[in-house]
Amino acid sequence: MNRTWFGMATLAVFAVACGSGSGSSPEPTEEAVSSAAEASTRQPIALGISMFLLVDDDENPDPDVSTNRDIADLTTILRGVSDIWDAADIRFELRFIGALVLPRDVLVALMAGNTGPFFDGLGTRFDVTSASTVNAFFVPSFDTANGVNPTGTRTAFIVDEPTVHDRRVTSHEIGHMLGLHHELHDPGQLMFSGTNGMRLTEPEIATARYVAAGILSGVR
Repeated sequence: MNRTWFGMATLAVFAVACGSGSGSSPEPTEEAVSSAAEASTRQPIALGISMFLLVDDDENPDPDVSTNRDIADLTTILRGVSDIWDAADIRFELRFIGALVLPRDVLVALMAGNTGPFFDGLGTRFDVTSASTVNAFFVPSFDTANGVNPTGTRTAFIVDEPTVHDRRVTSHEIGHMLGLHHELHDPGQLMFSGTNGMRLTEPEIATARYVAAGILSGVR
């Protein structure tokens, strides 16, 4: 597998619209014109992202507790995430991509949905809330979820075989980091749970950009 391996101690150095049919088109609403005008004047916001393969060993990782993804997989996911979030003019700059070696018991706990040992074990070695705006960790499984963003963190855990597209899971969890909540009615939207919806509404875009700008300015 195409992996770059880093143990925990080494990792510490990283601070690091379209229509169909014939005939004339309907006149756009005032709201649609306003939204289009706003979108045309938005300045891109760049956020740092780091992506980690969680494994138990750098030479012979156990597939029962270590992700089976590789760097090529993560690179493909990042391209998909960028395509989705381009609707909000939010860009992602890769800060780090590689593997993080963790004790087997920490990986087992994560697979059961328990993030405590993970955060406790990292401690002062690596502050996952500040090294990058977005930190995505890839694991074999995580309880019954496709992905999760622990409350109060800019961290997401993404499973190896989600029931929806990889890029969608990762983008959804990033949405939570940027202040978005679950959509309850429209499965075509990114923030609806458990579907392949990838659309962001203008209010969601405004919220995500506001939070992202706040993070970059140090007020969030």
